[in-house]
Amino acid sequence: MTMDTLLQTYEPTGEALGSDFFRRGSDIVAKDLLGRYLVRFFPGINTHVVGQIREVAAYQGETDSSSEGLNESAGMITVSRKMGRNLLDIATGNDDSASCITLRAAAFYFDDIENVQGPGLLTEALQIDKDFSGYDIGSCDDLWIEGDGVSPDVIRRRNKSGLPN
Repeated sequence: MTMDTLLQTYEPTGEALGSDFFRRGSDIVAKDLLGRYLVRFFPGINTHVVGQIREVAAYQGETDSSSEGLNESAGMITVSRKMGRNLLDIATGNDDSASCITLRAAAFYFDDIENVQGPGLLTEALQIDKDFSGYDIGSCDDLWIEGDGVSPDVIRRRNKSGLPN
């Protein structure tokens, strides 16, 4: 079964991944998020938009350009701003380690598969702004991650140049 087929048949369950899921190294969490579902609930129109996570960046340790989310408790959302765009970061690891993931791309199914690539475009498409900062992704009513990941044979890994391995 392909990732596109899984996305086309997926119905949100409301069973969010909890903070324990994120209490691991950012590299492990990033790999385990691939193929899971990012659900955004829009209360004003009472509807869900579901995106299948297709690309995740993992960060470990602090640098001058690190996300603010590095130093939060596992599962906490931080919306950082880079080059004029919002980025959705989720803290990972233990409280004594600086690590997080940034959601970079997701696919959505409406009448066809639509890929949203780029962390700023993803937050823009889902109307995610700084108001989401400080929420736990496992208990946020308007944004959560659920579902199972995909098996490694379905995932196409990329190296830093963007080419498949």
